[in-house]
Amino acid sequence: MRARLTFAIVAVVAATLLVATIGSLFLIRRAAVTTAEQQLNAEADFIGNDAGVLAPANAAGARRVMATLKAVGNYSQLQIVGLSLDGTFSGSLGPVLNHAALPTATLLAGGQVSGTVAGYVYVLIPLELNAAQQARLDPPIASDETPVLVATHVLHKQVGGVAWFIVLGLASLALATAVAFYLARRFTRPLVEAVEATEKIAGGDLGVRLHVTTNDVPELAELGTAINAMSDALVRAQDQQRQFLLSVSHELRTPLTSIRGYAEGLADGTIEGKESAYNVIIGESLRLERLVRDLLVLGQLDARRFTLELGPSDVGPLLDRAVESWQPEAQANGLEIGAARDGAPLVAVADADRFAQILSNLLENALGFARHRVVVRGDVQGPLVVVTVTDDGPGIPSAQLAQVFTPHFTTDRGRRRDRGSGLGLAIVAELAEAMGGGARAESPADDAGGTRMVVWLPLARQG
Repeated sequence: MRARLTFAIVAVVAATLLVATIGSLFLIRRAAVTTAEQQLNAEADFIGNDAGVLAPANAAGARRVMATLKAVGNYSQLQIVGLSLDGTFSGSLGPVLNHAALPTATLLAGGQVSGTVAGYVYVLIPLELNAAQQARLDPPIASDETPVLVATHVLHKQVGGVAWFIVLGLASLALATAVAFYLARRFTRPLVEAVEATEKIAGGDLGVRLHVTTNDVPELAELGTAINAMSDALVRAQDQQRQFLLSVSHELRTPLTSIRGYAEGLADGTIEGKESAYNVIIGESLRLERLVRDLLVLGQLDARRFTLELGPSDVGPLLDRAVESWQPEAQANGLEIGAARDGAPLVAVADADRFAQILSNLLENALGFARHRVVVRGDVQGPLVVVTVTDDGPGIPSAQLAQVFTPHFTTDRGRRRDRGSGLGLAIVAELAEAMGGGARAESPADDAGGTRMVVWLPLARQG
């Protein structure tokens, strides 16, 4: 990639230099031609304005005059020829203009003609001479012909111009190559390092980090920062996954150990109270079933392989039914549980069955930590339906509030009264977000303790 980038930059610079050189040479030549034509026209006009000096007393004098003017003006050709009315010249125009297509009609009409041909600039100017003067020219011009002054100059090239362009072009290419190599190295080095780092990360080396400095190209620095952030996130995800597997293993091993112990005791007859053993086996089996069910639900939520039937749902009756269904559990633990509403309809955009699952998980969690009571409350707050489940158990440290919805996250809140699956709050957060809402945990700032779980859903528009 570095070689291709270097070649591309050098190629662009070379193409630019080539176009600039060709354009400059063309403009220089065009300017030189224009300047030479203007100079030759001015000189020829000066000679033509005093045409009498070109026809002295005899032909020998005329030759001397023309020779002198040609030498002084450094003309490659300076002569006077006759132009007939039919457009033909009586004298030779010389090797330069012999085959040039000249507009003789313009000359016959009294206009002058100039141009460039074969590396020469030329000008033809009709002269105003009388018959006697025309006869004294060398060669003489007939009276019925128009005398025309023909002057040509060699179009000199710009000495050393092309060579200087070549030298400057090569110097520019050398500089461009050095700059291109530096830029290619600067641009590709972070990319090469990023590729190597991602390959190592893909191979399992999550400790790889890219060195990002303020001198790096901003976009490449952002790339390095993003790769470092990805690596950090993978480390956290790996740690969470390891902790999750350890937690699930522990959750599975505990009931399985109880079931196996009681089953073996029943098999060898060492347990006398069979009814209590059966109850333990059934209870631990139900716990295993709940754990597996929650794992399946959480897996479906993570993979987004679940269906939602969203629509306007009055969640008020759902609050009442949830409290009613958990009333026996609360009474068995000597707890109070109740629902409170402000009287307004709590019509949210929700899936009623999924929201009932959210309430069940929140109540199960609250009853596991409450000391005396659990209160469920529903309110309309702006465009949201907000449901809170508050218990008076130990509070959660503020630094851990944002992490309680992580599967199997352990807080300093204290030991639960029951042994849940540890996945209930994670399922609450996933379901709430899937229905367009969210969830958070709050703890009072005073010493009274307690925890408030808050879930919100979009308010359904009426009418």
